[in-house]
Amino acid sequence: MAIVLNLIIGPTSEQVPPPVWIIFGLGALAGVLHPTSPILRLPKVASTRLLVLTVALAVPVMFYVFDHVGLQASGVATDPHWEGSHYQFVAELGLHLILLGIVTSSVFTGRRITAWMTGLAAAVMGSASVVFPDQTSSLGIGWGLALAVWGLVFIAISESEGRKDGTSDPSVVRSVSDAESMT
Repeated sequence: MAIVLNLIIGPTSEQVPPPVWIIFGLGALAGVLHPTSPILRLPKVASTRLLVLTVALAVPVMFYVFDHVGLQASGVATDPHWEGSHYQFVAELGLHLILLGIVTSSVFTGRRITAWMTGLAAAVMGSASVVFPDQTSSLGIGWGLALAVWGLVFIAISESEGRKDGTSDPSVVRSVSDAESMT
């Protein structure tokens, strides 16, 4: 999604040389065609609660993303935020929160780190909106506080589910992987 957003409103070919675009394209193609690609076979849901939280987040965040895509697409050259692609990067952060939430709620290894990445990114974005409520990219105090709390709840649910099924205990994970390697 971030690559598509970059292609739609991102830097021009003068700012990014063609070999870089070719490398991005080949990387995207490899990701789509890889045998374990989620596009070819959707992963199973591991946590319904985290998926519900992510879907609840997706609705207001997509309004925010579309607003910032519009700001970047129709910006003026005298706006330093537009010139530095700030609006685009903030829109990408919103998309990344949704994507990381989906990845965390599915059956992928490394769910704990993606949960922390998602939750902390949401908490930082929400806290920045509370601290700087008058900035163009701010969510405002209410929505910023809601996003920060959402991030902390997301981490707490992920940790509680991980502890309940034993996946956050290194000795259990190690003994399971040792048992799997013996068979």
